[in-house]
Amino acid sequence: MIAKQYRVSPACMFEIEDALKEYYEAVKTSELSQSSKGSYIDKANNFVRWLRGEFDPGARKAPYGMRDTKIAANKLAWPAS
Repeated sequence: MIAKQYRVSPACMFEIEDALKEYYEAVKTSELSQSSKGSYIDKANNFVRWLRGEFDPGARKAPYGMRDTKIAANKLAWPAS
């Protein structure tokens, strides 16, 4: 079960989200393969979601092969170009 408890202050979360946007751009413009870029972004998203209390490492909401639409719609998904 995911506990809804922020692990950092709102001011700190704001700074983290700003830094995450810069990280997205660095990954996007890197020479990594597309699948590696996706992995880098997914792991960063999970960490930020964990800080917000929206992610529990090791827990799955849906079995493999099924997409959870709430996660797919997460505002931290790969930013639009």
